[in-house]
Amino acid sequence: MASQTEAQTSAPTHSATLELPFRAPYDWPRVLRFFSGRATPGVEAVEDGAWLRAIDFNGASGTLAVRRHARKHCLVVQIDGPVSAHAAALAAPLSRMFDLQADPAAVAAHLRSDPWLAPLVAAVPGLRVPGAWSGFELVVRAIVGQQVSVKAATTIIGRLVERVG
Repeated sequence: MASQTEAQTSAPTHSATLELPFRAPYDWPRVLRFFSGRATPGVEAVEDGAWLRAIDFNGASGTLAVRRHARKHCLVVQIDGPVSAHAAALAAPLSRMFDLQADPAAVAAHLRSDPWLAPLVAAVPGLRVPGAWSGFELVVRAIVGQQVSVKAATTIIGRLVERVG
């Protein structure tokens, strides 16, 4: 499936909207639960079926709100603030973060060949491998998380954000 990204930018309001397609099924509630349990205080949150995040990209700041479209097989990304000028460039990192290029039929076909995994694949179709916003963020989370629980690591990273931005 070719990536079809639609960007609509409105300069005066500093906002843009992206529609990022995916192959169905997509288990959006589980992806949100994953991100919710690891949300960095002061940076990101999961609320009302959406992943929310403050970002800085190419020197421009703003916020993201990512939701699953109610009818189409896509995630809708609302970008607000000066960072919206980089909407097209944000499509690739967001696609990686939400594992939108995965082919769930191919993944399921492969995993169903394993007797241990087959029942899990059948019970929970559309699982994805959630990513991280940046490589740096991933490394920091991995290092901090080596010695403590996910909840404790999230608290520690939240304190880092509070102290150094």
